Amino acid sequence: MEAASDHAATRPVETIVVGVDPGSQRTGFGAIAVDRGRCRLLEMGVVAPPAQLPLERRLQAIHEELAAILARIQPSALAVEDVFHAANTRTALVLSHVRGV
Repeated sequence: MEAASDHAATRPVETIVVGVDPGSQRTGFGAIAVDRGRCRLLEMGVVAPPAQLPLERRLQAIHEELAAILARIQPSALAVEDVFHAANTRTALVLSHVRGV
């Protein structure tokens, strides 16, 4: 029978988590590696398509850039910030579109 400590030694201990703060003008992201309770920043940045693009083109640009980032980082988990306050209904709808990307 295999000892518990032998099995634990073969498991990967690092977990990579990406967090996304969606926005139609600027979508922020950050990636951390968590290893045995210690966190290390891997990468952070902002996806900012040109503001003059129509919403559907901005959504496409956000999708393409986030997809490339996720393919590069290959996270174990992804967290997307929820809409907690919106100035008006239109803003809430736009943020919902971006969250769906």
